[in-house]
Amino acid sequence: TVPMLPLAGGELYEPVATATSGLAVTYAITTGNGTVCEFDSVETGKVRFLTSGNCEVTATQAGNARYVIATARQVIAVGLRNQTITFPAVEDRRFGQPAFMLAATASSGLAVSYQLDSNVSPQACTVTTAGLVSITQAGTCSIRASQAGDSTFQAAPDVFRSFTVAPDRAGA
Repeated sequence: TVPMLPLAGGELYEPVATATSGLAVTYAITTGNGTVCEFDSVETGKVRFLTSGNCEVTATQAGNARYVIATARQVIAVGLRNQTITFPAVEDRRFGQPAFMLAATASSGLAVSYQLDSNVSPQACTVTTAGLVSITQAGTCSIRASQAGDSTFQAAPDVFRSFTVAPDRAGA
């Protein structure tokens, strides 16, 4: 048994084993095949990790008239991949300006959701989870961008953006 390796979903791993006999070694995925890991269809001989969990690879030397069959197994602990959020700065606004959309993206390609920062009160805006911001009054608006992750990516660290809403000028 070979020690567990912490790897992330989406990565490739090349198992390497040698037999003291010098005979050829073959590999098989004995746990997690098709769910946690699989042999890559392009880079043959490499294991592609699909999601978190345990992937067990067994190396076998078939033996011959002089050597007995030998096997070794390796359990690989596959973890979740990291992701980050890119959330551009939001320009200051003036009360009365139309609603606008935010444009944060996650490095995973998963959808980003938005909420008002609960540490700022009162808020000068409202925001939908899809990122539509409406100005409601003069003051400060602070928004949190989040991405909760999935079976391949762990949750991204939240990113906060604040902007100021200036009062509207008095009309004639």
